[in-house]
Amino acid sequence: MMRGRQFPFLELAIVVTALVLLVLVTYLNYRRQQAAAPRFDTFSTYDAHRGGYRAWYELLKREGIREERFELRPVFLDESVRTLVLAYNLEEQLLRAASGKGTAGQLTAADLDALVRWVKAGGRLIWITDGTEGVDLGVPPFDESSPQRDDAVAVAVSRLTAGVDSISGSGRGRVPFKHSQAFAPLIADDVGAVVLEYPLGKGSVVVVTDQTLFNNANLAKAGNARLAFNIAAVGGRARGVVAFDEHVHGFLSGDSWWTILPVPMRVGASVVAVALLLLVLGTAFRFGPTARLPQDTERTSAEYLSSMATLFARGHAARKAVRDLVDISVRDVAGALGLPEKTDASVVAARLRTSENGAANADAIMELDRMRGYLAPTPRELVRAAHLCATLRKEYSRYGRFGFGRRGAPARRSA
Repeated sequence: MMRGRQFPFLELAIVVTALVLLVLVTYLNYRRQQAAAPRFDTFSTYDAHRGGYRAWYELLKREGIREERFELRPVFLDESVRTLVLAYNLEEQLLRAASGKGTAGQLTAADLDALVRWVKAGGRLIWITDGTEGVDLGVPPFDESSPQRDDAVAVAVSRLTAGVDSISGSGRGRVPFKHSQAFAPLIADDVGAVVLEYPLGKGSVVVVTDQTLFNNANLAKAGNARLAFNIAAVGGRARGVVAFDEHVHGFLSGDSWWTILPVPMRVGASVVAVALLLLVLGTAFRFGPTARLPQDTERTSAEYLSSMATLFARGHAARKAVRDLVDISVRDVAGALGLPEKTDASVVAARLRTSENGAANADAIMELDRMRGYLAPTPRELVRAAHLCATLRKEYSRYGRFGFGRRGAPARRSA
């Protein structure tokens, strides 16, 4: 009788343990994310909290705008980036440094010079400022004497203010009108301009004095979202790539060994990694019942002969085998008749015909000689050649009666 399969206690324990570990890892990851949440406004597109720009980034992606995150210093800006959104905030820099996250992202004189050169070469910079930087870019003086609430309205007809009646933010920064005569105020209140634009070389600079307008908490208020789209997409049509500068928020990256590899090499490495993963999975998990090895591993002579015959048949060795049989037969018969071993088969056959009862053997020699010219002997022809060879050698070879090439066994049998 067949015994019923035992309940898989081990497999069930493994599955339960894996689920518990998965839940634990998920919980720990959630706690880690909560602990890593910023306690200040970062103005970063990676930040999905109130003070981040993640919603703005997702808005442009949803509208089909070509956008990316720029995590290099301004010196690496090139023509592929046509619009750069940069929200530098000194308070963010100080708080990030105080929290132990380093001083990466601070703008140096070389960074500002690179920005100026890029704009003058035709770039478009959206400078969302807190008033601490921008003199090198020609940004006018900054004033923070405005009310806490920002309820500015559009004061000029422009592609940047299309569809924007008013905005809503909490920043107090303004560019007073007395300092903005050489610029074009687009959105302002009774204190000064909140959004203005001016040319710089072949490019242009859009200055936004309220950094809270486009954060996740305020983007949906009033006309903030429309203004955010307009200034990034230039009135609804993007000029190349819109890049958000993440270097000033502490996200600084460079070329890694992976990014500098050619694409074919990266594809090949990925294929090798997947193959190794499949190998590990195939080794670690059993996908079928176990197979027992046969207890009797000793092979018989018949099995050996069958395997060798299959090997020779696969290698098309019949032609060489027939020729070897013919050479052996002619050589042995010639030696028995006192002729040289390399005597031609026709000469050997002629000598056999002169001997008593040699006509049949002479015909066998000539038949073997004809088989020598076969390019692809059939199994039947190979057996026929072996039969004729055995008959002739048994008759004329001095050791033919005792087998083919029989010799004494060696004292030691090799492995």
